[in-house]
Amino acid sequence: MSIFTLKSLKIGTTLAHWTKPLNNLPTEFAIIWGAEALNMLFGAEVSDDDQLQFLYRIADRIRRQDDVMAQVNNHAPEQVMHGLFPRRVSDTVPDDMTDNEKLSLEVLDNKQSKRRFALLVLKILTDANMLGKSSDNLERESR
Repeated sequence: MSIFTLKSLKIGTTLAHWTKPLNNLPTEFAIIWGAEALNMLFGAEVSDDDQLQFLYRIADRIRRQDDVMAQVNNHAPEQVMHGLFPRRVSDTVPDDMTDNEKLSLEVLDNKQSKRRFALLVLKILTDANMLGKSSDNLERESR
């Protein structure tokens, strides 16, 4: 299991780990929460991990908007769905697409950028592996 985290999402987390329904969600979401909800939105062709990462990226962008979060934190979900929230989610999706395209183009721009990015990815993967091995060793030693 990877331990590199992006806010509350652990990279490598699968929908099997993420099935607990959130409190106070409208009934329509509570019924289909988890893998079924995301697969209904995105289809089964997109991996569960990719679906989760996209969902958390959008949620993280919304979390940085104080006016929307004030509504989320102070009102029932039914009220939030009639406020700024739905529109901001709709506005955030294309912003995320544009930012990802910009980032992708920067990486693909030249050999040096590709290499630097590949080295960063490698560092994340090897650091996560090393930390995972260390925690495995600690767990064995504690037995």
